[in-house]
Parts: sequence; structure tokens; C-alpha cells
Amino acid sequence: MTFKELLDLCRWEDLEDFLYEFPDAGMGEGRWKMEGFHRMYDELCRMAPKASKRKIRLRKPKDKDCDYPALFTQPTANAGYLSACSWAGYLGQEIVPPKGMELPPAALVAACMCAMSEFGHTEQECDETCNRLVEHTGEYSFARYDLDLDVYENPTHSTKRRLMQWIQDLHAGFDIPAWSDILTLSHICSISLQHDSWETQDGFSKQLGLIPKQLCEYRKFWMLVNYTDLALWNTDQKLFQDWVKKCLHPQAEIYILAQKSQNEWDRILPSKHVRLTIVAGK
Repeated sequence: MTFKELLDLCRWEDLEDFLYEFPDAGMGEGRWKMEGFHRMYDELCRMAPKASKRKIRLRKPKDKDCDYPALFTQPTANAGYLSACSWAGYLGQEIVPPKGMELPPAALVAACMCAMSEFGHTEQECDETCNRLVEHTGEYSFARYDLDLDVYENPTHSTKRRLMQWIQDLHAGFDIPAWSDILTLSHICSISLQHDSWETQDGFSKQLGLIPKQLCEYRKFWMLVNYTDLALWNTDQKLFQDWVKKCLHPQAEIYILAQKSQNEWDRILPSKHVRLTIVAGK
């Protein structure tokens, strides 16, 4: 069956449990993005599929130590990323489940939605993110470094509230200064990245280097850091401070907060890491 045919068999309530459990393709924070997934579901339901002979092939993770649920599947669209192409085109493609696994329609649809959410939860968000990053890098190689970027142009009050709540959930325990000022902004950019202890230091530098230069146009910044290992953050902190001095306007209003993670999800993850979220506005 095609993605669209499977989607038509699913109510939102059928998808919720799967979407809550699956990490998303960008930052592994799918459990905190349910409102975004709901927006994605609504948009996909309204969208007409575009006929295609290509297929979305789902596979189980190769990592033997993967802690994801047993039903987790990882979609691949030939050699490409699900988040980097037309959504209507994917709706028209046949979904091929992993060999030997009988999965309900909701599991298949949820796996694809998680992969598609790498750059946003609407097709417009994905297009804007891809365009900005391609301008900066000239290619899609940034996808390897798990840079999660969302751009909001004239967002509604409810969208701002949802963004504020998601970040507060992600960075539990922070007393964020001037946080309500987000409600007065007309342009907001949210960037999240994570450096794991098993990665090279070069990986963190490359993630910082992929942040679009347009960010210097913003004048108000909140930068929130959760770490599970202080030594790792001490190493990353110097690189981060150098990036702030080099790339941001000297007159920008910047709030930087860092603390050991109080998030329950971080205690589950086996690897030590530093998670950085940047919220910029103007």
C-alpha cells in the first residue's frame, strides 16, 4: 500500500502511542513534539498524493545496542532523506515494511512521519530549513550532524506558546530570563544540536559551522545547555564561546544558561552528551 493509503486507515489516536515512543530523525526528541506531529498529520491528510514508482523501504536499526522500541523502523527513500523531498511525492510511494515484521498501518505511518520531521513539522518549515542550510553548505551533508533548525515567520501566539513549552520541557529546571519576550517577536529561529561523548570534537565544531550566517541578523538570543558530563561541556564551552564572539552581533542581547540535565529522558540515554538549544528572535 502507498503512504497515503496507509495514512487514510489511521486516526490521530492510532498514531499517538507510536509517535510518542519513536525518536524523530533530527534530535531524538519525538516524545516532546506531539503537537508538531499533530500539525504534520493534519497537513498530510489534506494533501493529495503524487503518483510515483519509487518506494519507501523500512528497515530495523543496525545498531545492536539500540534502545529504541522493538517496532522502531527507519525509512529510507532510495538514497535520499525523507525530510528533503516533496511530501506529496512520498504520499504516492509504496511503503515496504522490514522483512519478517508484520506492522500495523499506524506503525508504518508513524515511522515515516518521524523521518520526515527532521527539518520541521510542515512542508513549508522543511523547505525553509533546507533552503537556508543549502545556502550555507551547498549540499545536504548537514543531515549527518543532527542539526535541528526551525524558522518561524510571523508565528501565531499559540505557535509561540507551543515553542516556549517544548523548550521548557526539553530543558527542565531552567529559570529562563525574559522568556515572555518571545511573545513579542515576529521572527523566531530555533536551533538544537547535540554532542555525544563517542563523537569527535570535530563533530561539534561542524555542527556550529552549519548554523546559517543569517542568524547574525537577530538581536535577541536564549542559549540553553543541558549536559550529563561536565568535562565534555567544559571542552565544548570554549568552542561555543568562540562561535558566539565570531558570529553574533556585538550589541545582541544574549542569555546563556548551562546546567546538568534534570531531564528524565537524559537519564535513560546510555551515552554522555551536551545538548544545546538556541532560540533567536527579532
